[in-house]
Amino acid sequence: MPKTRAEGNGSRWQGHERILLVEDDPDNAELIKKLLEAQAYEVLSVNHAERALELLDGHGIDVALALVDIGLPDQDGIELCRRIKAIERHEHLPVVFLTARDDNRAINDGFDAGGVDYLTKPFGRVELLARIKAHVRVHASMRELREALAELGGISRETELLAACANCGQVKTPAGSWKSLEAYLRERVKIELTHSICPSCQEQIYR
Repeated sequence: MPKTRAEGNGSRWQGHERILLVEDDPDNAELIKKLLEAQAYEVLSVNHAERALELLDGHGIDVALALVDIGLPDQDGIELCRRIKAIERHEHLPVVFLTARDDNRAINDGFDAGGVDYLTKPFGRVELLARIKAHVRVHASMRELREALAELGGISRETELLAACANCGQVKTPAGSWKSLEAYLRERVKIELTHSICPSCQEQIYR
């Protein structure tokens, strides 16, 4: 099988952020791909869960975000998310679900599996791009922070789960208050970052 452009780039992509799209409906996949490419994202589109895992694990490809349809032909998208999170290099990868179902149980299961957000079909262009931009931005920031802390020897096995707003980057402290990451790091260094949305950004994105 010939290599895709993404596979040829190796484990690190060059230039624009790369998005993995796992969608079995060809019309939806093409529409989303065009929207993202128009915003200068590089899109790697596949229609099966096993192909997505092959790229992420077997080929060691890095992506900034995964858009995963819940109803895939070979495997439930929620289970795919669990398997992605089980790959060490992708344990922090933001996974956004695409679903045609307004099913609270499926949505909750998706979050429990490690997903950070979901979009119910049909979704608007502005909503899709806003969510992706927010999650890609915070993922890049968290990756850079983890690398910086690792160089300083600041990350150990004793970590705590810290929610970070996907829009503005503020973090929610164990006491429940929101403050800048810089301010929080002055107090404590041994942290592990995850995704969340602070109240003010939630109002802006979801209103």
